[in-house]
Amino acid sequence: MIKKTVFLPLFLLSVLGSYPAQGGLPLSHLEYPAPTQDKAPEASSERKRIQAITITGNKLVTKEALYARIPYRIGELFNPTKTGDLIKNLYGLNYFNNVIVESEDFSDTEIILHITVEEKKKIESIVYEGNTNLSNDEIDKKLKISEIPTFDEEELSFLAGEIKALYAEKNYHNVGITTELRPTENSSYIAFFRIEEGEKAIVKRIYFEGNTKVSSKFLRSILYTREDWLFGFVTKAGSFQQEMLEADKYAIENFYQSSGFLAARVLDVTVDRNEATQCIVLTFHIEEGDLYTIKSVGAQGNELLTEEQILPFLPLCPGQLYSRELVRQSVEMLRTVWGRYGYIYADIEPVIIPNFEDKTVDITFNSELGNKLFLRRINICGNNKTRDYVIRREMALCEGQVLTTIGMDASISRVEALGFFDPMGGVEWRVNKVSPDTVDLDLIVREKPTGRLEWRMGYGGADPQSSSTSFSVGIGLSDRNLLGSGVSANLNAQWSRQDHSFDCVLYKPWLFNRPVGGTVRFYHRRMIYEDVTNINSPPVETTTGANTQISFAIPACPTIISSIALGVQRIHFQDNLRAERGSRNNDQNELFQTFINRRFISGTNATIDAVLGQDMRNHPVLPNKGYNWNFTTTLGIPAPGSPIGYLKADFDTTWLTPLIGEYDLIFLMHSHAGYVLPLGDKLIPYRELYNIGGPGTVRGFDFGQIGPQVFCSSVGARKAFWVNAELIFSIMKDNSIRGILFYDGGAGWDTPLSADQKKRLAEPANKFALTNNRFRYRHSVGFGIRLQNPAPIRIDWGFKLDRNKRLREKAYEVHFSMQQEF
Repeated sequence: MIKKTVFLPLFLLSVLGSYPAQGGLPLSHLEYPAPTQDKAPEASSERKRIQAITITGNKLVTKEALYARIPYRIGELFNPTKTGDLIKNLYGLNYFNNVIVESEDFSDTEIILHITVEEKKKIESIVYEGNTNLSNDEIDKKLKISEIPTFDEEELSFLAGEIKALYAEKNYHNVGITTELRPTENSSYIAFFRIEEGEKAIVKRIYFEGNTKVSSKFLRSILYTREDWLFGFVTKAGSFQQEMLEADKYAIENFYQSSGFLAARVLDVTVDRNEATQCIVLTFHIEEGDLYTIKSVGAQGNELLTEEQILPFLPLCPGQLYSRELVRQSVEMLRTVWGRYGYIYADIEPVIIPNFEDKTVDITFNSELGNKLFLRRINICGNNKTRDYVIRREMALCEGQVLTTIGMDASISRVEALGFFDPMGGVEWRVNKVSPDTVDLDLIVREKPTGRLEWRMGYGGADPQSSSTSFSVGIGLSDRNLLGSGVSANLNAQWSRQDHSFDCVLYKPWLFNRPVGGTVRFYHRRMIYEDVTNINSPPVETTTGANTQISFAIPACPTIISSIALGVQRIHFQDNLRAERGSRNNDQNELFQTFINRRFISGTNATIDAVLGQDMRNHPVLPNKGYNWNFTTTLGIPAPGSPIGYLKADFDTTWLTPLIGEYDLIFLMHSHAGYVLPLGDKLIPYRELYNIGGPGTVRGFDFGQIGPQVFCSSVGARKAFWVNAELIFSIMKDNSIRGILFYDGGAGWDTPLSADQKKRLAEPANKFALTNNRFRYRHSVGFGIRLQNPAPIRIDWGFKLDRNKRLREKAYEVHFSMQQEF
């Protein structure tokens, strides 16, 4: 029998680099030796069958594992084109340096395939020496070296280069690495990486040459690379990354060309490094050129829009300095305009013609619309938890219709508003063109935790309305997207020294596959009012109730939501509340007793709540722009024999906008106004009155400190309003740490009075018994911090701007809470 080597074209070997090695290095980084070849066989008119397949040279990989990757089977006709796949598959195991495939004639109609493999060296362990500033775990986490079963010398050199790149990220740019494969007694090898780290390289100075119109100080402020300073280790100032120099050059050129310097450019960047100290000095060589102004702006019209209709959309106009950034914004704006008509692939070409004599430019935007696109299918990707239908029902696009940017943007906004996905680019479109006029859309979502396991501790009661100043702890379990169904569930419990509360809420935004929301709530609260002094024991309120709510969108304006809720609640106070005389006389004591009897009353009532609201914020959890408002009315209908009955109205609104970047600096404005009155001769429950002061209203003040007080005890107000203004800034780019500066102000006034109380208060002896019953605006400033790691923490320090030292008011209050997400 004559042994022949199967002809393997060299181009098959050239494609090996496109196949990554499993558990090892990308093959594109390596150059494997070509298989040994004998003389190619002459072409045969008839293919032969494979009688047997043999494998030799394998010690580390079993023959069964190799047979599974061989595309040939015994008994089938031999197909030479499959040989390339065979070699790719075996090289893909990352165990072999060489693969040889040969054939041997067994008969006139049959052949035997012989496969010979040359294995790499088996690695027993990996040893790093000299790496003090880059740990073994850091190297392995990035490069996964411990997962690579075999090495050769070439791979070892490649890995040394990758380790140098890791050092460069830590500003060690003069690292030397030698490698060695040392054999062991059991025919395996130990891989050694001997590292000489050298000194850390730091950018000490950045200079500019040729900048006569713009100061060096300003140019430094727009660079990604920063000079080292005292706290550079915190801000990463002084870090040098070679690839960032291109970004710095682009930043300089973009600034100049967006400020009128049409031909400005960075000619070169000089990097001077002191080999002894590794201090780096950067010099940017700039050619500024002349200032150019815009002489004319034109835009090609068509049957959809004329030039006169297009130009108002553009931020450019004659007389302005030339701006590369405004040209880019104009291109994006035109893409948006044409996208509204279904031309989302419109090609916009800005034609910029400079006039060198008068230093002006003529700008014309030519639009090639292409085909109008129709939507064939919407695919949703990345929703591991959220069910498809929860996302699809928020779509403003329909399959089969014309695809528009308006529909795409509206869909993104509505899906983001669910609050289930990362606000930092967690909802994005990917367009796949199927035919010249048909596309598929992939909605790529990146989910974030929607469940929250929350625990709180601090000073205060179990309810925001509570005046308790004792230590409190609480726990909450909630999920805005229960089991991915879009249902919101919330379970909360909190305890303090004498307070406790329990609240269970279940909300389903779509009932019977209709955009009608349904809510069921059960609650129980036991709350102490410690600020009510001069009484035998602090009032303790126990409230138990339930309600159900239906919410729906207003047809004329779908973004406005209306809801109606029906409920019942039982309020109970202890019966033996008595005013203690103290320094007061009998008449004053009797007056105070009338307030106790009218505020802390037991009774049962039904409630009807009507709410009208709109939420146009871009995200419900971490918004940075938009607004929301709510107008709520509550009718408390007394049960037979119950003394409680009231009508209450509240208006609440929030507006926020980014000032710098998306999340770098945000301005937030919040305001609330409320009014409550009794029904006939009925009484208003104490908790339905307004007790202004505290973390939920005006920070820096205690509960009820801003509003009517009788003998220094808060008795609640019928009218109230407060405002909160905040500057929210990111301390960390991922928003894991944020800071706030705030201004709060508000007032509560006009406590309910009976005819007898008015008469008693008019007496000279009681002239100063009731204070703060008229409008008196109180305000504070302060700062706070919001931490996400290791657990979400909220701390606010509020400082009174109008502190009353005569009444010994504290200068500030601290409000604290902590929670944990899952």
